Amino acid sequence: MQKYSEAIRAAADAGRADWAQVQRWIERFICGTSALQGVVGRRDHPDGGKVTQAQFDAGEKIAHVCPFVRDSIDNDLFYIEESPLTSPLQIRKLVLSRADDFIRAEPAFDPIAQGRAATMPVALKTMLIWFPNYQSEKPGADKKVDQIFKWMITEFIRKGLMLGQFYRGCAEASVHNPPWRKVLTAPYLAFALRYMQPHDKLFIPADTPGFPIYQKMFAGHEH
Repeated sequence: MQKYSEAIRAAADAGRADWAQVQRWIERFICGTSALQGVVGRRDHPDGGKVTQAQFDAGEKIAHVCPFVRDSIDNDLFYIEESPLTSPLQIRKLVLSRADDFIRAEPAFDPIAQGRAATMPVALKTMLIWFPNYQSEKPGADKKVDQIFKWMITEFIRKGLMLGQFYRGCAEASVHNPPWRKVLTAPYLAFALRYMQPHDKLFIPADTPGFPIYQKMFAGHEH
């Protein structure tokens, strides 16, 4: 894996159109706003209250599709890796193996060993692994990818981490506007690793194995 800043420069020098497409997705979609996401009046603001229409209209980071990625990039804490793998089981094995690599990457921090969640700026550390050669068997939701994600997510939560899946046709609902099912769309299959944070109560249902782990790490945030 490489720092995003270095990888993007190298890809641009090499004239890689696929890397340019991934960069546009990250920096224009993920680090941009979408009215369909429905964050205004619904997403919590770290300073209190909810995201306002004025903040959305101004394109403030708190209103971005992901409110942390721009800061991760700007602080040079965003890592990225391209993999040629195409087999779902091989992809699963690779992604699982990157959990410990992510923890050891600078700035190194192990939430379980430390007995506490990562705090800023360490919590901004992110890693994206993308698979340009993977092809879904048919358009739309990919059951194989969805299944390996379900197999992996609890393993990441056990390490104090979170995992996100992205691909063209992913039908996962937006948490603030469930009818919108394109929030996790991407030009290629990709998985994002990051540290678990209090707001992840939105993504860890109370009836799943990961919820007790979340409760232990963020006592008082589960409601």
